[in-house]
Amino acid sequence: MGSNSFTGSIPNTLGSLTLLQRLYLGINNLTVESSTPELRFFTALTNCRHLEEVIISLNQFNGILPDSIDQGQRPQWNRQFEQHASYMDSNELTGPIPTPIRGLQNLDCLYLEHNRLQGPIPDDLCKLTKLGDIYVSNNKLSGLKPTCLGDLKSLRRLYLDSNNLTSMILPNSWSLKDLLGLNLSTNSLNGNLPLDVGNMKVITQLDLSWNQLSGDIPSTIGSSQSLVNFSLVHNKLQGHIPQSLGNSISLEFLDLSSNNISREIPMSLETLRYLQYLNVSFNKLQGEIPTGGHFMNFTAQSFMHNDALCGVARLQVPPCRSNKHQQSRSKNVPLLKYI
Repeated sequence: MGSNSFTGSIPNTLGSLTLLQRLYLGINNLTVESSTPELRFFTALTNCRHLEEVIISLNQFNGILPDSIDQGQRPQWNRQFEQHASYMDSNELTGPIPTPIRGLQNLDCLYLEHNRLQGPIPDDLCKLTKLGDIYVSNNKLSGLKPTCLGDLKSLRRLYLDSNNLTSMILPNSWSLKDLLGLNLSTNSLNGNLPLDVGNMKVITQLDLSWNQLSGDIPSTIGSSQSLVNFSLVHNKLQGHIPQSLGNSISLEFLDLSSNNISREIPMSLETLRYLQYLNVSFNKLQGEIPTGGHFMNFTAQSFMHNDALCGVARLQVPPCRSNKHQQSRSKNVPLLKYI
């Protein structure tokens, strides 16, 4: 019954449909009952012991999730189905993520993004050992990111972006070797990126932008050869761009802008044959801008506001000094060797 113009609340009598497996009510104008702030129909749905999926995305629910949300997944439930998903995104749900959610032992997808949920991310999520996707982006969640999420070996996508999370980036965050997507952007995370970031060999999207990360970009990032989108925009990173990024052969999108990165742009980036977007502006880079590969297509916007970059005129930077002039100076000035 999705994609209609239904209004009002979801009737509790749906709980009488004891053989119900999938309930699709997304993209309507449904609301909560006026008599209570809770989404009480969830309690009624605990009678539907074969229920696999509940989709109520893109409605106007502005209540809170009841603590009884886990009652329907008791051990007596029919376990023949491996996939159980809950889609409650794009509403106006408030309050915390209910801790009894740990009872949803068969849940493999949790979609709660684009709501107004508050409070910390409960450690109880770590007890859902089949959970593959967690989407809680664009809420008002706060506090520390649970360290135990690094123990969820089933996780494939973890999206916690656009919240108020505060903590250091802990090493166990990178122990998820089968993770495909990780988005922690637009929070208040701090600390250094560990060398363990290279453990994520199959990751395709890594977005840590708009945080307070510091230190160097780990050279081990080049081990992530499946990485397609990589963003570290607007942090406090220092050091240099590692040469090993040239080993991330699948890169299409690379944004390192608005940091304190210095030294030269490594020539190894010329070998990235799929690179379509590059932004290293607002840093402290110096030296010659590479011209090979897709660098022929990048514009001045990719390199603006750096200390001492030089290159071709179309990039709106000074021309590099000739090799002859550099050789004449090399007799008196020692060459700096960058790693």
